[in-house]
This record gives sequence, structure tokens and C-alpha cells, in this order.
Amino acid sequence: MKFNSRLLPTGLFCAVLALFLATPASAQIPTGQVGVSIGGNFETLDDVSGGNTEASFNSAVGFHAGITYDQPVSTTEPLSNLSVRPGVFARRVGQYGFPGSIEGSGAGLLENEEFTLWMFEVPVDLRYQIPVETGPVSLYGLIGPQISIPRADSDFEATLNDVSYAVNLGVGGEISLPAGLTLMPELRYELGVTNAFKDEFTYRFREFSIEDSPSFGGPQLRVHLTYGL
Repeated sequence: MKFNSRLLPTGLFCAVLALFLATPASAQIPTGQVGVSIGGNFETLDDVSGGNTEASFNSAVGFHAGITYDQPVSTTEPLSNLSVRPGVFARRVGQYGFPGSIEGSGAGLLENEEFTLWMFEVPVDLRYQIPVETGPVSLYGLIGPQISIPRADSDFEATLNDVSYAVNLGVGGEISLPAGLTLMPELRYELGVTNAFKDEFTYRFREFSIEDSPSFGGPQLRVHLTYGL
């Protein structure tokens, strides 16, 4: 997928910063929550073709884990329902594999080879508490940018762009627990806005030209367990 601008992630980062700057100096900023998070993900990467060879994407179901800090923006209207939640995550994306029969230069170095992909991600979620009565569960929506660094087995990461940008959208719920704990089950979607692969590269003596590179992304089910400071 082609994306000729990075204005969307940059704009979202600026919007988050503007919310902090717009908070009145006299307003009391409440303390936040630290959390640990785990979840599962389904990656929507496609197969890629280049150098008269196709690399197939397998094992699309993965997992992820990380830590977050959720900071309410203000105690006063109209910002009392907003919070900013940065985090750091490691995510298993899936595997790319080459076929067992390849012709041409570098064939013996590619046949039957499989490479597992990982992502180290820094999302910044802007959460909005939906002001409706829903019993013990408080609903919220989220949107925010994400910057990620891809990694892969052996030298396969040389085929990937150094940095990936995405936007996250999602919904979730807060459930209060004893001892200051909060459980947050969450359904989210990572929408990649930059290409996963380089347009052209040489890999194991074979020239590749990727015409329609896929982007990292897909649906995720995540559960946060937070503790109020």
C-alpha cells in the first residue's frame, strides 16, 4: 500500500500535545494508572512477489505484551473524559516463507526458508470515556498514532523498512476491581499507513522489486490490568 505522506500520524501526535497545552494552568491534573497488557492479534499482511519469487505469509495469528501509562487530561470539563495512554509493546506478527523449488541466483539460499517477524511498538492512545450509564462497565473509544520497529529472524529484516507508522482505532470497557486495580478488555484495529517492505532490495544474491507492498496491521484483542497511582 502506498502512502505518500506521514501527516496523519504527525497530526495525531500534535493533537495529543495540544490537549495538554490547552488544559488550564489552574486545573488539577489527576494521577494516572500504570498497567500491564497482553493480547492476541491477526495480521493482514499479504504474500509478496519479486525477483521471480513469491514469499508467502503464514501464521497470521500472533500475540503481544507490553506496559502502559494512562494519564487523565484534566478534572474539569470539557476534558474530564479524556486521557492519554502511551505504551511499549512487543508483538509476534507471523512468518514469511519461500517455496521449496526456486530457480536462478540465490535459489539454494531461499528454498524452504522461513522467517518470523516481530514488531516493537510505541502506541499513543487518546481515550474518551463515553458519558452513558452502562452499569459496572464504563465504555470508551480510542484513536491514536503508533510508531513501530520491525525485526525478523536472520537477515530477513533487511528487506523491511526501518520504521513503520500506523493509526489505532478501538473500543473498550473499564471494570473496577479491588485494591485499586482496573481491568480493561479492548478491541482495536491497527491501520498501517506505510509500506512494510522496501521498494527495491537485493536479498541473498537475488534482486527484488516490490510493486505493491503490504502494510503491517489488523485486528487485535487486548486486555489491560492497571493500578491507580
